[in-house]
Amino acid sequence: MAPRQIATRLNREGVPSPRGGQWNASTINGNRLRRNGILNNELYAGRITYNRQRFLKDPETGKRIARLNPEREWVTREVDGLRIIDDELWQQVQKMKRRCSSRWGNKRQTKKRLLSGLLKCGRCGGGMTTSRGSRYYCSARREKGMCDADRGIAAEELEERVLNGLRDILFGNETLIEEFASEFKLELKRLRKESGVAGRHLEKELQKVERGIKRCLDFITGGDGDPGSVREQLRELESRKRELLTELQSQPIRAVESIPTSPTSTVGRSSN
Repeated sequence: MAPRQIATRLNREGVPSPRGGQWNASTINGNRLRRNGILNNELYAGRITYNRQRFLKDPETGKRIARLNPEREWVTREVDGLRIIDDELWQQVQKMKRRCSSRWGNKRQTKKRLLSGLLKCGRCGGGMTTSRGSRYYCSARREKGMCDADRGIAAEELEERVLNGLRDILFGNETLIEEFASEFKLELKRLRKESGVAGRHLEKELQKVERGIKRCLDFITGGDGDPGSVREQLRELESRKRELLTELQSQPIRAVESIPTSPTSTVGRSSN
């Protein structure tokens, strides 16, 4: 069964998630590079890894950000008393995950739309996400199977509705227009600042990943020891590099950059 199907079944059966709430597909699938999620949890194979990541607080945004430590700093211990599966089953699962990781459905959606993070499902109140960047769907239905909203809406159509609604509300009311313009400028400034901070963090992590890739290649070409595990690490680093490059490309914020001055003008334009 796919992780989304498993999450849906567990939620319908009322089985609590590890944190006591509802199950989400990402809780099961996780991230292979960060080694989180149930299918990547080495505890089940009797191994504990310490110092895998650290958490930093961004001084400008106040957000807590997880950062991977270099693998040479990881500390792994074998604890057979925690093992609940054998190594053969563990390796079968990892092989399946590598095979499926290139499929579209397993790719993280990083493209930002004008209304990303602002929409709520009319059925359940959950957030809405885009599929391939072109349509909004209820994320609770897609990831948890806990909503009966089985239809999406084209992103451009929804954005046009919202912008036209704002135009109808604002025009003819100078007080509202001034207040909207002031708040808009403040929010755009905040978003650009946040985007710049995130971009710098991504660039630093990309540099670390590229250094890791170079070390792996040097090890393999040098013929030192068994290259099998190094090749696996190299695949994961290359996968993470692709993710980081995609995130960097999507960093510029799509935002309305002009405020119309008459009812017949367009609401604004979006740019990257």
